[in-house]
Amino acid sequence: MDPAPRSRSRQSQMSKPRRVVFLAFPGTVLLDIAGPWDVLNGANLTADPSCQPYALELVAAANDPHVSTLNGPMLIAARSFAAC
Repeated sequence: MDPAPRSRSRQSQMSKPRRVVFLAFPGTVLLDIAGPWDVLNGANLTADPSCQPYALELVAAANDPHVSTLNGPMLIAARSFAAC
């Protein structure tokens, strides 16, 4: 027996990517951002290009988009939390 057809609202939800916002604050641990980002981006790379499962965004906790990490490398956020 075939599974029940999905409702239209469920189908439209599946076609829209899930927005995942990473909040970067001064002194953040780079791996805490890069690890999950890489996993979700990997899902995007293996998915159908016309239907990416995740929309990833890096947001700075402060107004300055440049965020220093505990390990040294600087992150540059797309925008600040205040701008969200």
